[in-house]
Amino acid sequence: MLVHVSEGFAGEVDRVDDTVIVTRFGYVNFMPFAPERTYVRYARSDGSPVVVEIPMVTRSVIAGYLPSWSLLFGFFVAIAGGVIGASIGGAVAALASVAAGIGVAYAMRRLATRIGRLPADEQDRRRVYGAWIGPATDPVLCGTNLDPWIACLRGLVDARVRASAETRGYRSAPATLEAWLDAALASDDVALLGAAFTLARAETTWAADSAERADLERRHAALWERISARVAEAAAVRGTAELAAATPIPRDRAKAPPAAPISPRLKAIGAAVGSAVLAAGAYLVTHPVFYAVNVSSHDRVVVLVDGKPIAPPIEAQSFARVQLAIGDHTLEAQDASTGQILDRARLHLGIRDGGGLYAPARRKGACMFVQRAVYKEPIWSFLISDRSGLLDPGASAWALPAALDDVLEEPPRSLYVSGDSLGAIRWAAFVVPCPRP
Repeated sequence: MLVHVSEGFAGEVDRVDDTVIVTRFGYVNFMPFAPERTYVRYARSDGSPVVVEIPMVTRSVIAGYLPSWSLLFGFFVAIAGGVIGASIGGAVAALASVAAGIGVAYAMRRLATRIGRLPADEQDRRRVYGAWIGPATDPVLCGTNLDPWIACLRGLVDARVRASAETRGYRSAPATLEAWLDAALASDDVALLGAAFTLARAETTWAADSAERADLERRHAALWERISARVAEAAAVRGTAELAAATPIPRDRAKAPPAAPISPRLKAIGAAVGSAVLAAGAYLVTHPVFYAVNVSSHDRVVVLVDGKPIAPPIEAQSFARVQLAIGDHTLEAQDASTGQILDRARLHLGIRDGGGLYAPARRKGACMFVQRAVYKEPIWSFLISDRSGLLDPGASAWALPAALDDVLEEPPRSLYVSGDSLGAIRWAAFVVPCPRP
């Protein structure tokens, strides 16, 4: 077996103009297999490209896996579901499983697109950050690589606060983060506002506790209110050039920066998609199809399962179909006109049964026959039980190997099957004369 191993970038998220976050993966046979490192890619003012390693971004890793693996996962869901559906539920369940596989693949690809997309206001915030740190990305995602820049940013904000006429009252104030941010809020200097806005966001990774982080987030939001109407002006400031001349003010981290969390909305979407797929699959497996047929001499028959009617009265030579949970069931048939009890039976549906059939009070000499008609042998045929043949003449209820495609009719003698079809099987149940003793 030929195995192709390579490396490449995938999982583009958080694109803002020329800035994007990507993850480098190890590829096996052209499929992303192992995430290695995450990078932020951007272009300098002169257009030259820059690639900087940052801590692993979970959303980028997920976005790297989903486009390629969604197709493979959806294919296996369709195949596995088709095999199980064909063996226990017939063609309808198999087609439903194939459709579910396609739906899973589509949903996963849509999720990959959604988790990498930023709202317009967040893109504007990152353009302001980019004026001071280089890439238009969230400083929280940059980790310790950004520490020297943030130290210079503290020094620059401190110097501007003490030099600005608008913040004259802060010149003798202690050099604290709170004093800098409050002074910036009192200023109309777009450069100072942008620098303080970026600093407030970056400092959340140094916060000693949740109270300090909440206070920084409050000031960060207040600064955004001041600067949101001047984004273009703030993003055009050559902040990175100014930082080169700033005197750094270092600060020890209270703890390592927190990992960027997956938003509750994305968690909810993933949980909902996974739960829906699992619930649909579990329901199909644990609720095989039950058929009640009226091949009696009575014009209309009411069929009760566990004491409850499953449908309106069944006309002669007709049938009703419902899904029943696996387990033991009590069946009863009554004449719809007189209420006369025509038949009682018990039926056990197991996990390997694809359906159930009930034919109460059959006409004399009438038996039920189940036939498996193969028009094109599927590759998974060895997994499908071939329990076709005459059903027990002494019984009125039977478990079936699969859901029925034809009820009270023989399967067609021929069936068009396209060349790319994986297989074609139909199950039928119909009346035949009982064999002579």
